[in-house]
Amino acid sequence: AARKKVVARYDWFEIGARLEDALLGII
Repeated sequence: AARKKVVARYDWFEIGARLEDALLGII
């Protein structure tokens, strides 16, 4: 369960980074 939580956090972090890159690309 702990591993799944860690993986989920990394997934959200990756998604957030991609969204940030997309926003910076738009700006």
